[in-house]
Amino acid sequence: MTKLPSSKKCKDEFQKQWCSLDRSLLFYETDKSTEPIGKIEMNDIVCIGVSRPQSLANSGPTDRFRYTFEIFLTSEKLFQFGTDNPDSLQMWTSSVAKGFTGLSLHSLLNCHFDRIGKLCYKSMRNPGQWHEGWFILNKSNLKFYSEEGGLEEEIVNLKRLQELSE
Repeated sequence: MTKLPSSKKCKDEFQKQWCSLDRSLLFYETDKSTEPIGKIEMNDIVCIGVSRPQSLANSGPTDRFRYTFEIFLTSEKLFQFGTDNPDSLQMWTSSVAKGFTGLSLHSLLNCHFDRIGKLCYKSMRNPGQWHEGWFILNKSNLKFYSEEGGLEEEIVNLKRLQELSE
């Protein structure tokens, strides 16, 4: 796993680090290091964004890390990571997502997603109070999950919504 800088740069400027995931995401200088040089607490994560190449023909200065994901924190910091292949990307994003989402979503995290994260909302049942839910974005489908009285799922097709609002 490679931690990328927060802005896209050429592959020579990336910082290669070893990462492990337990109750937090830990960064190590090498795979032999015993002391972490940084960490991300799971409860500090707001959202994970996933980038997959549209085709193998598109190559650029970051082609070594064609499979990337970003972790957005409550402190408004952003960490970007690169992996070597789509299987590694899926394993890391699913594992990190399981670390910060509710148990009720874990069975949904083995599927591909573009973004997943926390969402604050007000419901019609109790409009005066904020609640916390989860969202999963996959292409133009936004799935929203609330845990009010059990897990409830709502799906919004964003392309269709855009057509209706025009």
